[in-house]
Amino acid sequence: MLDALTDQCGLVIDSAGKDALYRRKRAGAGRQPAVQASYRRPFCLSGTGSGLQRRTSASGAPPRSHALRCPWAVGLQAVATFLGASHRRRCLMRVSRVPGWWIVAALVCVGLVAGLVTPGQAGVAKPKGESMVFASGPQGGSWLPVSAAIGEVVRKNIPGTVITVQPGGGTTNIKLVEQGDSQLGVTNSSSLYDAKKGLKPFDKPFTKIRALANIYPQTHQMMVLADAGIKEVEDIVGKRFVPAAPGQSTYDVNTAVLDIHGLTFDSLKAKGTKVVLTGAQGQANDMLRDKQIDAVWWATACPSPGIVDVSLSRDVSFVGIRDDKLKQFLQKYPQFARSTIPAGTYKNQAKEVQTIGWFTTFFASTHMSDEMAYWIVKLMWENRKDLISANALLSFIDLPTVATGVQIELHPGAKKFYQEIGAKID
Repeated sequence: MLDALTDQCGLVIDSAGKDALYRRKRAGAGRQPAVQASYRRPFCLSGTGSGLQRRTSASGAPPRSHALRCPWAVGLQAVATFLGASHRRRCLMRVSRVPGWWIVAALVCVGLVAGLVTPGQAGVAKPKGESMVFASGPQGGSWLPVSAAIGEVVRKNIPGTVITVQPGGGTTNIKLVEQGDSQLGVTNSSSLYDAKKGLKPFDKPFTKIRALANIYPQTHQMMVLADAGIKEVEDIVGKRFVPAAPGQSTYDVNTAVLDIHGLTFDSLKAKGTKVVLTGAQGQANDMLRDKQIDAVWWATACPSPGIVDVSLSRDVSFVGIRDDKLKQFLQKYPQFARSTIPAGTYKNQAKEVQTIGWFTTFFASTHMSDEMAYWIVKLMWENRKDLISANALLSFIDLPTVATGVQIELHPGAKKFYQEIGAKID
């Protein structure tokens, strides 16, 4: 067994004499007799101190006192003792002008035996558990269950971690993470763009937020009662509708959509429009179902479970954005992209609806360690099946989109992991 071990390392052990001398095993030859150093300045290698050291005597011979014992030699001595070699023999490495690559290979081989080099230690060490607040979405929306699923995967796999998922809104979440009140958040990629640039509703550029992952695409969906007479965006004048509430990304998107059509919430109110501000999607959907309002405009996943539920119990339709207005919108707001609600997505929806879209993005504070960010996205990636079982929206996490179009800088820890798996990075 010891012979096999030394053969693998390219070494032989010569027990003649008081010391165990290690030398290369010549190709095709058996054990070689001890060869006295005939070079002018032979040297020995020591594993002590900060690294390998060259030691010689004035006469050119390596003095006995300089043949220092090193950890990997001690490890091999332990193996030799276990296999029956004399415990009195010391394992020393004396090398005479041996090629550097051979020395490195020998050290690795012996280190593996001694337990000093462990396969699989490459990568980022798992961080210690910590308590984190995850700023999520409103009740009845898709963000809360998605955030809960991600938080549970992290909690299970990083011992000592506690993640508190709390309701919130896209704009509010960014502010919470920037201020240090939350460590994790979910928002729209378009809102991250606004925060980075210091655009409304943000009063200055935000610098303490970093992206972790794009989770799934979102679509602007303007759902109206089929008999409300609302065919275009401008038809909302004089009607009753819910545009979400300040602090939510949906509210900001609706503000931009109205802007392109020459409208504001103030101008709508002045013309008799009833604007109901609520951030609870479930509540707003119930109001539409009960005909307390005529329209509700949501920025959410497509299809949205809440919208599906309403469409099954109430005859609804969907308002799109005309080509000319869409072109103007994308020129003024480049953080968005053209999107559609495919025909047949909802009951009685016979035609495709043209609208705008963006990504739901998972982000973190710059104060989060690289190790924690690395492991959070690693666990998301490696536990995708479990995440999809918890929420089908997480099936959108894939290589082409997970790290592209995030609008802000990726967290260094997340970026490292994506580079390792070959994900596309902007």
